[in-house]
Amino acid sequence: MADMETHEAGSLAEDDGGLVCAYLMDGEGGARTIGWHEVERWTPADGEIWVHLDYTQPSAVKYVRDTCGINPIAGDALLAEDSRPRAIPFEDAVLVTLRGVNLNPGARLEDMISIRCWIEPGRMITTRHRRLQSVDALRERLAAAMKPKNVNELFHLLADRLSARVDDAVSVIDETVDGLEEAALEDASSSGRGLERELGRMRRRAITLRRFLAPQREALGSLQVGVGPFTDRQRALLREVADHNLRILEDLDATRERAAVVQEELMHRASDQMNRNMYVLSVIAAIMLPLGFITGLLGINVGGLPLAHSVNGFWIVVGSLVLLVAIQVYIFRKRKWL
Repeated sequence: MADMETHEAGSLAEDDGGLVCAYLMDGEGGARTIGWHEVERWTPADGEIWVHLDYTQPSAVKYVRDTCGINPIAGDALLAEDSRPRAIPFEDAVLVTLRGVNLNPGARLEDMISIRCWIEPGRMITTRHRRLQSVDALRERLAAAMKPKNVNELFHLLADRLSARVDDAVSVIDETVDGLEEAALEDASSSGRGLERELGRMRRRAITLRRFLAPQREALGSLQVGVGPFTDRQRALLREVADHNLRILEDLDATRERAAVVQEELMHRASDQMNRNMYVLSVIAAIMLPLGFITGLLGINVGGLPLAHSVNGFWIVVGSLVLLVAIQVYIFRKRKWL
């Protein structure tokens, strides 16, 4: 994949791309990239470490199951194909599964990418399959001057970046709904079928995002109650991220409701237009019904028809029909049918 790097091989099999990146942090704001050899031989005395893996690769599976020494249940969760946002405590560690919007070329924003995080004192292991740009931003932060000092701060930055990019995606949906709403108001004479389809697409996108964002907020919120190796300050920072997710959910719900209101308005408009058309056709049919009856009656081929031999018979019949139409129109107007 595009974001995979080549790392030196240790006693693990030759790197097949399972190690996306790994950083060793000195606790003072310093961080350097390391390979499989140092990852495999890491001890807490070496400093704090972040290991980022592609869980579909054999070397990553071997490291999680046989080398890193974490709880087997957590290891299975790090390698699971399907996952949903959650936080599971393990003594002084915690397993957190989060989702980020898919910003890869040609992908849909609502096709969210899962990242699994094992956080324990001195070490964070994260796994994913598809590229996640929030992780790329985290790696850029580690290369900048202001680096996080430990893995707990690193996890906070990751959660914050994920939330910020979700917020951007929700803003795109909100702006799209704004534009569709304005278009619907400006073109009040139109049924808005194209707008209705686009609004339906925005609603489906919002529903898909909310499916993951609601449990993600709960997962981040659970970290505030003594779960995981976080300090009080770090829990306060994670509380801010959870609150940010709550605001995103509220914005998403408001946008979805606005899209539903506009879509219903367009549906009512289309229904009213159809009803008006049917009403006009009904009035025309009501006017034509007696005219058709009279002309049909006069058209039968039998003797004794009135005015059959009169020179002015045709014009008398036409005049009678016009008079009948005038009487019908008068009656319809009086009854406020027209």
